[in-house]
Amino acid sequence: MDKYDIPFLMRNLKQMPRHTDKTMRIKHDYSQPLPKSLSEYSDIVNEKFKDNHLAEIEEADNMNFLTNKFKIWFHNQQKYHSNIKNKDGFFTKLKNYVEMDMKSSILACGFIINPYMFGGLIGTTLTCGNGSSGTSAFNVGEIYCQKPNTGTYVVGSLYNQIALSCGNSTGNMKQGVYDDSGSNPNNLLAQITSRPLDSAFTLQSITEFTLTTNPIWIAASIDNASSTFYYQDYGSNDARRKAATYATNFLNPVGAGLSSNSAIIYCKIGHT
Repeated sequence: MDKYDIPFLMRNLKQMPRHTDKTMRIKHDYSQPLPKSLSEYSDIVNEKFKDNHLAEIEEADNMNFLTNKFKIWFHNQQKYHSNIKNKDGFFTKLKNYVEMDMKSSILACGFIINPYMFGGLIGTTLTCGNGSSGTSAFNVGEIYCQKPNTGTYVVGSLYNQIALSCGNSTGNMKQGVYDDSGSNPNNLLAQITSRPLDSAFTLQSITEFTLTTNPIWIAASIDNASSTFYYQDYGSNDARRKAATYATNFLNPVGAGLSSNSAIIYCKIGHT
């Protein structure tokens, strides 16, 4: 089992009967007649589910891919399926994960994958701006930071690529990513050293990092006044700049002295 199996496991788990003290929810085709006994029908559906998917749930559990919230949910199913209570050791094992508190607020509300034990979930591409305002030169001796405004932030997801859209190939640039504190860039999550500008908007490798805040800030710095980037006039809430010497690493943390900047450099982060 690996990360590519997780969406299928999620889909399969959602087909399992769900119960609370007052309600019962079972996957059922509209064309089928209503069952005479919901309890018996639930047992039949659950048995079918176990026969088809128990092995993959056991594997995910053994590899610590699942959170305690899911284990509590799965444990609650045992309460309402007394005839299968001792059918498989998996249920007995799950019983040991949680206290016997059937007043838990987590009542068959779904399940959650554990991204930290899983090694992290691959993040979707996060993009700043769209370059619609054309190209412009930016000041040497400053670090420019902008918040992605396209894409879905998922704290805990992984990234290992970064790109900036350059208007020419004059000079060199550095790139990095900061977390957020108080709507400003703060701690450096990752950076790449100086490299020539690339006008192809090509994703470059960066040390893999984990998204720790929502939002984050993508940073850029140049060493030549003739260098240009594609940008978008978007507003002062989504871009910052600060004086910084190009020859040194990105500031960590950024510290005081940030100024708002209305131009968002067209850039993005992703994962292989």
